[in-house]
Amino acid sequence: MQMNGEEVQRVLRNLSAASPKELERTLQALTQQMEQLRRGSQAWEAHVQKIKRVKAELASLRAETSNQMSLWERFNKKLNDWQMSIMGFIATFSGLIFAGRRAVNSYAAMEEEMANTRKYRLYRFLTELLPSRALLRFKPQCKVSDLRL
Repeated sequence: MQMNGEEVQRVLRNLSAASPKELERTLQALTQQMEQLRRGSQAWEAHVQKIKRVKAELASLRAETSNQMSLWERFNKKLNDWQMSIMGFIATFSGLIFAGRRAVNSYAAMEEEMANTRKYRLYRFLTELLPSRALLRFKPQCKVSDLRL
């Protein structure tokens, strides 16, 4: 759809209110009109100024709309910016959890060994101290064959 001269003049009078599509069509119409003008004339210079004004308005409109980012785009940008810090924090947290579990398991194994040692020492103490009839009533929870010397 082509624009006539009146529409071009209307858009040029109020550039800030024109839509992007109107600005594009005005630019095309001005470019087509320039083909009929002689280069270096006053009409040529006036058209060049009009084209520059329309292009500047289009550029400002594009810059204005390109800076607007959706919430999701801003979230992704921040996530990309902080990615290494977040991954480092997760790795540190995982390392602490792993070290804690290993310490608890080591402590449980040590406690188990200490309990076995206490049972064995108690059994040895009782076998040396008490007569054999009294030992028949004492039944340790572990077998003598299970005891490590």
